[in-house]
Amino acid sequence: MDYSSKDPPPPTYDASYGGYPPQAGGYPPQAGAYPPQGGAYPPQAALYPPQGAAYPPQQAAYPPQYAPPGPAYPPTGGSYPAPQAGKDHVAVDVGYSSGNTDDDMIRVGNRGLSDPDIRRGFIRKVYIILCMQFGVTVATILLMQKFVGNLRENWDAGTSQKVFISMWVCLVVFIVIEIVLVCCDSVRRKHPLNIILLFIFTLAMSGFVGCITLYYRVDAVLIAAGSTCIITLGLTLFACQTKVDFTSKGAYIFAIFMVFICFGFFMIFFHSRVLQVVYGCIGVLIFSMFLVYDTQMLIGGRKYELTEEEYVFGALTIYIDVIQIFLYLLSILGRR
Repeated sequence: MDYSSKDPPPPTYDASYGGYPPQAGGYPPQAGAYPPQGGAYPPQAALYPPQGAAYPPQQAAYPPQYAPPGPAYPPTGGSYPAPQAGKDHVAVDVGYSSGNTDDDMIRVGNRGLSDPDIRRGFIRKVYIILCMQFGVTVATILLMQKFVGNLRENWDAGTSQKVFISMWVCLVVFIVIEIVLVCCDSVRRKHPLNIILLFIFTLAMSGFVGCITLYYRVDAVLIAAGSTCIITLGLTLFACQTKVDFTSKGAYIFAIFMVFICFGFFMIFFHSRVLQVVYGCIGVLIFSMFLVYDTQMLIGGRKYELTEEEYVFGALTIYIDVIQIFLYLLSILGRR
């Protein structure tokens, strides 16, 4: 093979080395550095826009609170104004009711927030006292029938005179104690003085009733006692179940009672068995209404109700109602 026609190798080529032919020069030069950046970051927008002015000024003070019409509280060392009738107190026909139930005998039922458990305890206490009172009365009547004897069947002038004097002594005692317990709140609510006075009252009333029963036949006394139990139980259930509110009709019952008292005064001058029976029937009717009235006052939930501190007053009124029913029934059933 003729190599004469070939171009000579480049000067740097060593044919005897037999290595790779030289490269065709170095890498091409880079295209310079990175192009210049477009300057620094563009300037940011201005700072956050300035806030508005400060928070709007608050109101000077809270708006004035509502105050009920009437005089303001007195300054220190002063005295409260006298209560105005019809605003601070609620007048009732048998008592009054104000905001302070601790000083009131009777309160308006729809304003008194009486707890049911407290009310049930109050009713239970009153009827326990009543059971003890009736127990003392029945025991007194039985003892007087046993040891004194029935004057209707075994008349004795000396014994009758002693019984008559004892009856009037008992009458004076229980009337005085009744006035004290009804009119004096501090005495009626002071324990144990109220219980002691109530016990003395019960003894005096029991002695009075026992003396009266000595002038009637025994069978009439037993019939009157049984009838009284039936009437009392029936009227108590009626007072608890009826929708008629007798506590709002106290003025009418009192007016009927005053007419009854006048009728009894005229009977002093007119003695008649017929008038006695009529008078007894009217008496049973009136005190039956009083029993319903007093029972609803005790149970509560009506227009007017007794406060829970008046357990002595509640027991006193119901006890008198039942005793009066018994005595008027006795006047109807028996002849002295």
